[in-house]
Amino acid sequence: MSSTSKILVDIFPTLSDNISHFIASLPDEVHFDDDEWDISSFHRHEGKRGISFIAIENPELRSLCKACIAEARSTRGVGISAIQLLRGSFNYLSQAIGMRPAMSLNAIDFENADRIMREPEGHSVTTANLRASNLRQVANWFSRQLGLRIEYNPTIRRFVPYGRYGTAEGREDKLIPDPIISDVLALRHLPELEIRDRFFLNLFAVAVATGLRINELFSLPADCRIHDEGTLRIISFASKGGKSGPRPIAPEFVEMVDTCISELYAITKQPRALALHLDKSCPLDWNKVFQEGDQKTIDVAMRVWASEWISEPHRRMLDPEMAYSRQLDRWFAIDSVYAKLGSASQASKSMGISRALVASLLAQTESSKRGEVFLAGGNPITACAFATDPRVCSFSAFIKDVSVPKNLIRNNSIVKGVLQEAMDAQIFQRSWEVPENFEEILMPFRREQKVNLTCHITNEVLLYARDALCTIFKNQLSTANIDEDRLQTCTASMFSHWLCGTARGRGTKKRSDSLFARFNIIDPRYGEIARFTAHELRHWLNTAYEEGGLSQDQIGILFNRKNIKTNSTYSHTPALERTNRLRDATREGLVLGQHADTYARLSKDSPEDAERYLAASTKFYNPMPHGLCTLNMALEACPHSLSCFSCNTDGKDTGNACEHLIIDPNDAAQRKEIKRINVNSEHIIKFLETDEMTGAPQYKHFKRVKASTDYFLSRMDLE
Repeated sequence: MSSTSKILVDIFPTLSDNISHFIASLPDEVHFDDDEWDISSFHRHEGKRGISFIAIENPELRSLCKACIAEARSTRGVGISAIQLLRGSFNYLSQAIGMRPAMSLNAIDFENADRIMREPEGHSVTTANLRASNLRQVANWFSRQLGLRIEYNPTIRRFVPYGRYGTAEGREDKLIPDPIISDVLALRHLPELEIRDRFFLNLFAVAVATGLRINELFSLPADCRIHDEGTLRIISFASKGGKSGPRPIAPEFVEMVDTCISELYAITKQPRALALHLDKSCPLDWNKVFQEGDQKTIDVAMRVWASEWISEPHRRMLDPEMAYSRQLDRWFAIDSVYAKLGSASQASKSMGISRALVASLLAQTESSKRGEVFLAGGNPITACAFATDPRVCSFSAFIKDVSVPKNLIRNNSIVKGVLQEAMDAQIFQRSWEVPENFEEILMPFRREQKVNLTCHITNEVLLYARDALCTIFKNQLSTANIDEDRLQTCTASMFSHWLCGTARGRGTKKRSDSLFARFNIIDPRYGEIARFTAHELRHWLNTAYEEGGLSQDQIGILFNRKNIKTNSTYSHTPALERTNRLRDATREGLVLGQHADTYARLSKDSPEDAERYLAASTKFYNPMPHGLCTLNMALEACPHSLSCFSCNTDGKDTGNACEHLIIDPNDAAQRKEIKRINVNSEHIIKFLETDEMTGAPQYKHFKRVKASTDYFLSRMDLE
């Protein structure tokens, strides 16, 4: 079968040259020609991740899919979810064209792939939109890399019923009612809560107060709090780019968040201590030693283990004052006790052992004083005589200590030879030395420090498990026995299963049911059991901040958003509330425009008429980049052709703008847009004057725009 590289050359030689440096930048564990890639290093969190290309039956498309992913990974640092979407798009294309050559692709094939993509039932509109959008990206990639010039526009159009531009019903349905948040937070004070509920309720409270994304929540450092004169900030790692600073906590939530993080810190104290110990000791990965190490490596590893085993004080073979019992695996200070009590019977009662064992222990100390290892019955000392002694380097002791499967080393002659040699050294009191440079030899086989979070682009470790707030013992939050020798990090799926339950547990009121069902938390809107996801807490907090008076810029910074326009999706303030806030701003003189000036004039003569005017003029409004328009465009066309700043037709450049325009001088986005319009109009005026085109209608238009924007900029002190 042809290799991937050969297929790329056959399809399009130039593509192979363009992609070669992207392929070279892939991690060592990713082999381009393989049909299954290990992409664990692409993930920010610990865990095994892989992706298979076998489902893409068309070999050319399979190769092109790998090339597309290699480029996307190298240039944009895409994560696992984006890679899976790309793989899915190529899979749909493969189903659409069968075994036809990739260079024969056309727009119809993409439309067929779109149809195939939408055939499975049960996909949400959001999922379908993501897949269609990704398919369009693939079409653009084919056009750019292969010159196929494919024009494909998805048939799926996304409509978000919630947010600032959604419907009133959609906003109400998306926004979690305050009583539900309050009821869940109140559960923290119940006297008898299992550790799973207590742990996740504390995290829930932190999510409510911070609005952190679910993955950011589980990447909190243990020392994430910054106290400053009564205020509290939380340090976190942003999961979607950008550089987020410490997140401030609203004063109403400071005490709650401080208490919750303190409880989480206490719950995870011991697991984090174990993680620190393991990181410092860096024990050998014995499975890796026996699976990947050569004979020299195995021999050195066994000798180092034997040295550590023999040097343990509890496993000494001689002691002139104390004696050892194999059955009890315990040392007894028999000489001092016997000397104090004077008889074997008294020593037996005092130590809780039989008189026969007292006699055996005394004989053992006498043998040790002679420098000889004791063996009962006077039999000759042999290795077989100590096969069941817990102190010696036996095969079973090694298996139990390092937890290596027996079948992995059962017939390994090196293991048997070193263990026998070490046992003889213990029994016959021979010296035992470890090989030189053993650290250098074994370094590649030592366990890596347990990581909580890495950068999915550079693979730089951002947070170790020893420093993470959500590091726990294995099974610490489950019904299984807790394994205090192993660690794990809480994940988003664990939190989601706790909050929303699982499909099989729905309605059972058991551990696998949702939190709301188990504690009978009712949604006041519908009178039914509440139901929402962790992500919707971000919608709730965004809306709370907006209703509290924060600007869009402030909200965008708090939520670490690259573009503040995305605030609109998370804003569910009712339209009536927005209208009331606009009316309050007009009354207080916080907005500019003819609308505000008219209200101010009317209020001096007749406050009642001013209020009637305000109610009528703010019944409708349309957000624009440079302000708000109160015109009802569904019933009346804009008389100024959307030219809000060129309506001063009185022959004088007075600066009057459209009567429907309302400007918030405290809105940075509006100020920036007005400044841009002002600068552009100034440049155009100079250009027309240079060309002696002052009689043109365009000249008068931009003169009016310049005068209007100058007027508003002067009132906003932005000149």
